[in-house]
Amino acid sequence: MEEEKKYYGVAEVAEKLGKELRVNVTESRIRRFENDILTDVKRTEGNEYRQFSEDDIEKLRMIIALTEIGIGVDVIKAFLDEPINAKLIISLIERASALESILVLIRNYIGKIGESDKAGGIR
Repeated sequence: MEEEKKYYGVAEVAEKLGKELRVNVTESRIRRFENDILTDVKRTEGNEYRQFSEDDIEKLRMIIALTEIGIGVDVIKAFLDEPINAKLIISLIERASALESILVLIRNYIGKIGESDKAGGIR
């Protein structure tokens, strides 16, 4: 028996991705990306509410991360149209995230050195 897919509303997706990516993700931003890039998002019958699958959320996560570093929507759409490119982008985002974590550690270390230097600990 096949497991039924879970779907999320636009407000849930915006909140979830905003927390995960630590950026401002509004409902209107999600709708804009859905209109510009994710044209096959499921809608409810009758009222036509958007329903995002886990796959849609993964794509949105990638889209938001790429726009945050200045990559345009047209470029992202072109890359997402090719599955190999999408996998490459996911890999690059994962590496960038790891590098960001390393930078935070380095900045904290440099901050501690600066504090120690001010206190006369390092010459």
